[in-house]
Amino acid sequence: MKYVFMRVHRGAFPVSLMCQNGIVSKHKKKFRVMTNSVHSYPIAENQLQRQFDVSKPNQCLKSGLIHHSDRGVQYASNEFRGLLKAHAIQCSMSRKGNCWDNAVAESFFHTLKVELIQGNIYDTRQEAKTDIFDYIEIFYNRQRRHFYLGYLSPVDFEKKNAA
Repeated sequence: MKYVFMRVHRGAFPVSLMCQNGIVSKHKKKFRVMTNSVHSYPIAENQLQRQFDVSKPNQCLKSGLIHHSDRGVQYASNEFRGLLKAHAIQCSMSRKGNCWDNAVAESFFHTLKVELIQGNIYDTRQEAKTDIFDYIEIFYNRQRRHFYLGYLSPVDFEKKNAA
């Protein structure tokens, strides 16, 4: 499967050329608040403290893997926290009402939804899982160039900075 995504400025790429090449634009959906942070589960300490501007991978985290999220019930639940603990993953949560603490993850999921999921209808859960896996592992991590990474893919960025 080949993914083609581009930002088109009005008038920069005639619609007829887009049609001839099977290219269609994707449209933003209206923002809806989805996080249910009104629950009685414990809230994890914010271990990242917005330390997102680093020169190399793995520089803002304590040793080990950290799962950083908002305070949604799905991340605070005993079942999810047990899963993290079983895999020796530290839990970290954003401050209440502050989406900027989780901006990196939110940006990724926004991109995933806009570039892949919106407009697709999957017949089975497995079909959706396979499509999402292919998008993340084949396209997003290995082919898609990221402005923030100096127009490198995440894999190329990590290779360049591994030493």
